[in-house]
Amino acid sequence: MSAPAPDAEAPPECFICTESTPVPRKSSCLCTDRYVHDACLVKMIETTQRARCPACAEPYGNVASRSRVVGMDPFARGAIVLWAAMAATVLIGCGINTWLVFCCSQRKLSMQEDYVVCFAAIMMTTLGMALVAFIGRECLLSGPATLARSFVVRKRKVRVGVVGELVLGELTTANEN
Repeated sequence: MSAPAPDAEAPPECFICTESTPVPRKSSCLCTDRYVHDACLVKMIETTQRARCPACAEPYGNVASRSRVVGMDPFARGAIVLWAAMAATVLIGCGINTWLVFCCSQRKLSMQEDYVVCFAAIMMTTLGMALVAFIGRECLLSGPATLARSFVVRKRKVRVGVVGELVLGELTTANEN
């Protein structure tokens, strides 16, 4: 094997995978020294929020993308707040009913039953109010709209083409995302 000639120019390498085969094309952002494989660019944009170059922050001119809802994440922050709201409703409702049994019941309860009913009412009311405080805190910190969006799972579909080739009606351009 012979060493390459010193004046021979090395083929450009993809800035994402650092491979030079197949030969990557020049990036369609404002960077003058970036080259990228279409497949690498698609993978990178599918995992990001915006179709922008990470170096110059300009949108890629040859990328079209759209996202669609593919499911719900039951363990996301917004879903946990929703679960807490349902649990708070049940706990406070049961707590109110238990307080009514304790205070206004026509039945006579033994001393031990009084303690159990009173303790259960206190626990349900306290836990329900703690959940209401948690829900309020999360809504103040994140906002209800952000919490609602957090448990929606979206998948981005990306298409890379030659600059000016993409059909605008088919997918939303990167500038609109």
